[in-house]
Amino acid sequence: LDPRSRRSFYDVGNSAGYLAPLVASPGYVTDALIASAGDGPVPGAHGSHPMLDVHYSTSAVRVHHVQPQLTRNEKVGMIADWEPAFDTLQVCFEGPDLPADKPNCGTCEKCVRTMTGLVSWNALPRFTAFEQDDVTPEMIEAIWIRHANVYITRPDLLARLGSVGRHDLVRAIQAQIKRKKETLWARRRRKYRESITKRLGFLKDRTTRSMRGQA
Repeated sequence: LDPRSRRSFYDVGNSAGYLAPLVASPGYVTDALIASAGDGPVPGAHGSHPMLDVHYSTSAVRVHHVQPQLTRNEKVGMIADWEPAFDTLQVCFEGPDLPADKPNCGTCEKCVRTMTGLVSWNALPRFTAFEQDDVTPEMIEAIWIRHANVYITRPDLLARLGSVGRHDLVRAIQAQIKRKKETLWARRRRKYRESITKRLGFLKDRTTRSMRGQA
């Protein structure tokens, strides 16, 4: 999909898209369960929300949000000791492009954020689904953070990393947040300058045409 279409789907039609086939299958489905989006007690504003999605229910299929107050790192903590996940957990963005015996690449943003969460629960060495048994500051520096509020930047994860002595990862994440904010401000300043330049050019052209008309 075009990245802009994917963003629009996430912001507007997220739950409608994945609930549609379930709600349309009353003979096979009675309850549709939606896991926490990982935002914590105050869900973010996007195309899925506990107060919105229940209205997709029908008389035959009920839509529920399950533990919507959980943060993503709390969900990681829930599987940190769950043995069936140790060699089967698959979170990777690369997905089908990976070999069958390698469920995760270990380098994309989603892999690194998940491994960082497991490190905060002292659980990563148990997860053979990842080739790495630790996360380094260099691995965090190498990922692309889409915006300054993605899961790896959340305060509960930073606090948990600090509690297990991984201040090196906390510093690396904070440095990423700072760089991202600086990039965003630079982009906004550039767009503002471009807008002003365009507006001034328009006014200059209109003034020139007006003066020629008077002459």
